[in-house]
Amino acid sequence: MWRWLLLGLILMSYLMAQEQIDFIRAQEKNINFLGGRQAGKTHSIVHRIAFNSTTKKNFDTLYTTIDETPCRDVYNRFISHPTIKRLLDRGLARKRETPQKSVTFAETGSTALFRVARYPKLLKGPPYDEFIADEIQDTWGWDDFIEVQPALVLARNGTTILAGQPRDPLYWYYEWYLDGLPRNFKDLYSYGVGRGLPDYKTIVFPTSHGVLYQNELGRVRLEKLKQKISTKDDFIWKRDYDCFWMVDEKVKAFPSKDVQALFKTYAPEERPMRGHIYICSIDLGWSHDFGVCIVYDVTGNRVVWAERMPLGMKHEEQRHKFRAIAERYKATVVIDATGNGNPGAKHEDGYVDMYEEILPDLRKCYLNWAKNNIITKLKLRIESHAFAIPAAYKEVHAEMSAYEKVCKDGKIEYSSPKQVKDMHDDFVGALGMVFWLVDRGDFGQNSFNHAYLTA
Repeated sequence: MWRWLLLGLILMSYLMAQEQIDFIRAQEKNINFLGGRQAGKTHSIVHRIAFNSTTKKNFDTLYTTIDETPCRDVYNRFISHPTIKRLLDRGLARKRETPQKSVTFAETGSTALFRVARYPKLLKGPPYDEFIADEIQDTWGWDDFIEVQPALVLARNGTTILAGQPRDPLYWYYEWYLDGLPRNFKDLYSYGVGRGLPDYKTIVFPTSHGVLYQNELGRVRLEKLKQKISTKDDFIWKRDYDCFWMVDEKVKAFPSKDVQALFKTYAPEERPMRGHIYICSIDLGWSHDFGVCIVYDVTGNRVVWAERMPLGMKHEEQRHKFRAIAERYKATVVIDATGNGNPGAKHEDGYVDMYEEILPDLRKCYLNWAKNNIITKLKLRIESHAFAIPAAYKEVHAEMSAYEKVCKDGKIEYSSPKQVKDMHDDFVGALGMVFWLVDRGDFGQNSFNHAYLTA
């Protein structure tokens, strides 16, 4: 076994980019590995797990993703790794695929586990020597991560690896990125300055650095790939392939191809389905903005109804229409309570209390107080195509397509484009509140009568 490992290490320096070698050899306890798509990130992770499992005594690795496909792909690549396959064939390693995928090595006593974990609580278990959270851009937020990391890793003083692609500096792992950069170092991938913290390491591996693209044929292949991606959306190329943190002063908040993928050819549903749980999200408006509502089928992961009230319709009339919609679906209601429905006015001049009179168990979300956090979580779901919207809702599509992220002086704001006349963002706000409530779990049979909920 050792002969094959030594040969593998020698070949590694010729068949891998320097960033891949640095990642495999990294000994820091907190590693941020940002790899461009089709660069070789997955290959690097597989090789690191194989090396640790076959050379270190009683070394347990936990690899996780939020979706089944990437987890299955890494596991299949792992058991096909030349060294691992040879050990499996000789009976020196044993694989199990139920209830979870794992490979245990007889000589070292080490185990590599591969788990799909959409929710952090599913990861509770014994501590590991190395915890790899892959495709981190699609996974949980900071609160979820910090809930499981101590039990999984810190109990053994183990290593935590975050792997994936950048998004924007609002994503919590941007802080890890800066922590792992050399002190006072500023590279072309960020607008922050490296902190050089001990036991932190950041490795950026853009697609163009991949071994496949270093010869003449590879450069042609790279150029064709870039043209293919950039033709649809240059934003995607810079972020997912060049590994840039997207801090442009003004960009679309949601990639156009991801927005388009959400809209499916199914009809809005005027009646609820038996056994399904619904949320009715209301964004208040009257004189300047529209009052809108979105009804979301939590069980089916899709929007089933969206309605915009006429501009100028009095709240007295709107509230009865919204109540009828909520009662039709027996939905849990969440409402934007920022400024009590009338920002800038005194509390007694607000409108939320008026709605609460006929919707006494509604949930109050202070959307503008936590807008960046709410929209960031909405972006995660949009980019992972986690729900669907009827294609008939053109206004919803228009708002989502136009919605902007504006970055200036290190501050980020989300809104509809101010330069486009009559463009609103009410549906986007209502959709964001849907998933704010979903994340809290305060709906359907799990709901409770709570006076105020803050984001």
